[in-house]
Amino acid sequence: NNLLNEQYPTLFSEEVSSTSQMAVSNTVIELTTEEHKQLAEDSLKKGLYKKAYKHINHLKDSNEYHEYGIYLEGILLSQQGMFEKAYKTLDELTGFNKEFNDAARNYQAELATSLAWIALNQNNLNKAEQWLNRYNPKKSSRRLDNKKETLEDRLNIERLSQLDTDKNYGKPLKVALLLPLSGVYQNIGLNMLEAAQLALFQQPNPNILLYPHDTQSTEMGARLAAQKAISDKANIIVGPLTSEHTAAVQNYAQSAGIPVLSFSSDLQLSEKGVHVFGHEQTLQATQAAKMIADLDISTTAILAPDTAYGFEMSQNFQQEAIHLGVSVTQVAYFNPQSTDQSEQLKKLAQEELSLKLLKDEKSMLEREFSIVGAAMSDASLTRLEDLKILNPQPMVNFGALYLPVTAEKLPLIASQLAFYDMDSDHVQLIGSALWHNKSVYSNKGEYIKGAYYPAPNYKLSAQLESDFKQHYNKDMLPISSLAYDAIKLVTSAYVYSDYRPNRLTDMFYAPDGYLLSNGPTKLLKSGLTERLYDTYEVRTYSYVSREAAPLAFPPALPDPLDPKEKSSFDSFFNPWGF
Repeated sequence: NNLLNEQYPTLFSEEVSSTSQMAVSNTVIELTTEEHKQLAEDSLKKGLYKKAYKHINHLKDSNEYHEYGIYLEGILLSQQGMFEKAYKTLDELTGFNKEFNDAARNYQAELATSLAWIALNQNNLNKAEQWLNRYNPKKSSRRLDNKKETLEDRLNIERLSQLDTDKNYGKPLKVALLLPLSGVYQNIGLNMLEAAQLALFQQPNPNILLYPHDTQSTEMGARLAAQKAISDKANIIVGPLTSEHTAAVQNYAQSAGIPVLSFSSDLQLSEKGVHVFGHEQTLQATQAAKMIADLDISTTAILAPDTAYGFEMSQNFQQEAIHLGVSVTQVAYFNPQSTDQSEQLKKLAQEELSLKLLKDEKSMLEREFSIVGAAMSDASLTRLEDLKILNPQPMVNFGALYLPVTAEKLPLIASQLAFYDMDSDHVQLIGSALWHNKSVYSNKGEYIKGAYYPAPNYKLSAQLESDFKQHYNKDMLPISSLAYDAIKLVTSAYVYSDYRPNRLTDMFYAPDGYLLSNGPTKLLKSGLTERLYDTYEVRTYSYVSREAAPLAFPPALPDPLDPKEKSSFDSFFNPWGF
């Protein structure tokens, strides 16, 4: 707290109530307006939107920072994906002083392009055009102008494609789809193939030729499939499924100059010319830490599987938690093959320390009894009698527990958590996207009701699941959405490349990405894939989306946030206003 006290001298605690008042030694402490401003800015920059809201409301109620509070509220709404509401909020600054009016117009231009992008991806061309017509920044920039022109080009392409029923022009695009259509992963592979075919069915394009190749669920099979794809002169390889299979094909693909869009989430593969299209674990761990910080929980612990996945999730979570000011008090790793996690839970519950304290207490009372005997107080005698059998109780010193475990493993672990006072009645449980599975509810969500976890956009993923069920009369596996999205992305990129396969990868790196069934998805030139995730809450029989992720990547925060600071900086170097 020393660092916090230095930054905010009137703030004695990290815990701030909704009225920004707290009792310390029976003394009520109020934050100054300047401290509310600083905390609002800090929370907004860290992505802690609940905290930011509290302080922004105080700014809006003040005379000195009323306009700035409205401006920050508009920025905050945009970061949460409420772009239209943000746009209308910034409208309130019309007629205010020049700095806020100009800054609001510039940010509204960002929002107009974001809203046009969403409408375009939802095939609402008229709405996209309306938002592009509202693009009117006070000060234009090359980046924003280029973004608007790109959207206008995409809009024209979509309008032409609707008018032109003969889409069979340009060079055909050969897509090699590498999946395990036999072997141990056969059921997964076949389900993913059906999802890929559904994507083509919903975006019919006779110029896209899909060639499935069986990896046979082995590394050797993956190599043979890649060699066949190369001999067929494929323009792109989509797949394979696992990191091992991807590693087996990457050298062949690189030698042939063929891009690979792998379903793996192994980030190391991205360093070797492969696009990793699986769900990146770092993003999930970061969001999990933000959930805890935004709930004003200052301490957390981690229980993770003793695997590469568990270690990576734990490390990324710890790094983000520390950055947000959340203390990680305990970390334990368990054997994922074991059904008994009692040793790890005892460690988290500090059972050894609890036992030591009981022994010390018993020893002290025994010494007292040896001195005073029957003159010992009744309460001490009763306590000494109770301590004949030492029964250490859990000493849980954290408010949240991060559990990046599989949905299948979770119900078993949850039942053991309750014994050590670590279930959802005692601490806030936080999971990963692996929880987004029906297996979680095998015990009706017992012991974990109220837990949070990040996962793909609810409405978009539910729509795909419904389409798949209707088309094939069976359930789609969650991982199959990656196959659907990969084909949809390749199809869109091919259209926007003007049907030129040699420009396909250029279109991969569209600055705003693509709106797919897993939400906004952006391929980076580093080979990584960036996504946005909803926050889900566990209920008795299913989950609910507690906070929906934005349908587009939000505009960057203005730097600096305060338009007056920017104005002062500019006027120093340009006193004549040219």
